Amino acid sequence: MAQVVREIINKSMKEERLVKKATFRVPEIMERTQLLKVDPSSQTLKPQTPYIELDLTSPDKPIHIDTYCQIDGTPISVWHGVVRRYYLSPYTDAEALTTDINAGVFDDLFQRIVDGSEVEWDGNNFVGRLNEDAREAEEELEQLLEDYVDGTIGLWDAGEWLQDSSDEDLGVTATSTDEDLAQKARELEEEARAEGAIVVWIEDELKERREALRESMT
Repeated sequence: MAQVVREIINKSMKEERLVKKATFRVPEIMERTQLLKVDPSSQTLKPQTPYIELDLTSPDKPIHIDTYCQIDGTPISVWHGVVRRYYLSPYTDAEALTTDINAGVFDDLFQRIVDGSEVEWDGNNFVGRLNEDAREAEEELEQLLEDYVDGTIGLWDAGEWLQDSSDEDLGVTATSTDEDLAQKARELEEEARAEGAIVVWIEDELKERREALRESMT
């Protein structure tokens, strides 16, 4: 569904040379895998959780997109519903999503949420409340966001990603310098990212291979 909508919008832009200025926008278009980040607070290799936020008190503010770690707390504004937070898959195509947001694809849903909301003082805190239509809009929004999950995006350990590549394929020798391996690691990271993969610890994997080659020579 999301792909079809993008194709229609892009065709319209090219034919009419018009660019719609969305009411609700993100500051910039993200790269495809930009929302896939390693969670440093996890003891195993896991991604951080991405999210979109809509501030009911300042709907004219840019739509906020970010990620959080499993040890991060929930901001008071989100806890009380003043800022509406919608969680995304770590494997969301961030480029497609942010492009569509800035093309106005989400405007109607965001507007329904804002129009059907009110922020009240409950005696202790300001809390955000939604009417029935706004709640339905949130459900529709969450369903639409699922369309941006890209099955070709993934998080990989270098050992797994490179398991079918020989030392020769990777250009690793017993005499490779740290600088050589660092440069090669950057190249491999970029190649993997172009395929939708975020691969971690590549430089460490290359150094381990170099050490194994050196040990085999003694």
